[in-house]
Amino acid sequence: MFFSVGYSEPSAGTDLASLKTTAVRDGDGWVINGQKMWTSLAHYADYVWLAARTDREAEKHSGLSILLVPTSSPGFSRQEIRTVGGVSTNATFYDDVPIPAENLIGGENNGWRLIVGQLNRERISLMTVGRLQRLLESVTDWARVTTVDGERVIDKPWVQHNLARIFAKVQVLRLMNWKQAWAAEQRQPNMADSSSIKVFGSELNMEACRAMLEVTGSAGILNCIVRSAFSKATAAWRRSASFMGLAPCRFSAGNGQTGWGKKKTATGSRFRPTLMLKYGRF
Repeated sequence: MFFSVGYSEPSAGTDLASLKTTAVRDGDGWVINGQKMWTSLAHYADYVWLAARTDREAEKHSGLSILLVPTSSPGFSRQEIRTVGGVSTNATFYDDVPIPAENLIGGENNGWRLIVGQLNRERISLMTVGRLQRLLESVTDWARVTTVDGERVIDKPWVQHNLARIFAKVQVLRLMNWKQAWAAEQRQPNMADSSSIKVFGSELNMEACRAMLEVTGSAGILNCIVRSAFSKATAAWRRSASFMGLAPCRFSAGNGQTGWGKKKTATGSRFRPTLMLKYGRF
């Protein structure tokens, strides 16, 4: 069973308590109306963990509730949103969506406490260091084997400074996550610390990518584009191959190896991806 989180709206993001999606009592159930933005993974979810306004007369933080909305419900729909980084999310729409009364979580108008508690934990998982660590290791390996003007890229002082700065900040983010994870385990999560992790981690991701692209130059941009394009092509082929009963696809690095390989050149190591299908080379 999979859940997606429905909090943000077109006019309620940072000030989440200003949300306008409503849940109105209707006999033994609720009727939901409104719209949510950035409902990540809604295309996989069985339910949306939805924040809605159940008391329009109460103070904005006090009139909110959490309800579970089945994505199979009549009146529920979504629209995919493609982001600049290639990651997809969703806008979700609720047009007179009926749900049973038992789908109310934690009591009526008690939603703010649940929202804050969930966000405290989510912000740790959103800012894990694994992705940045892998990117840093890949760029460092590339810099060790790539030469420019007869000198290894890794031997340039400014490159060492860029990579060392990112390494140090990744370790800081790791420790911030560990501290908040420990606090959550002790049932004493701190909302300010969780928010700080989100801000620091988001800014670090942008800073790190800029610094590493300074090191790799066009090689980093082209490699990301190629990997993204071939990943999408592979996924599409696998879906169609599975449907038609054809053989699965594989990657060839152009050197007799399958997968993402490297071919030695006079100036270092470069990726040579080739998508190999059963009936030809693309």
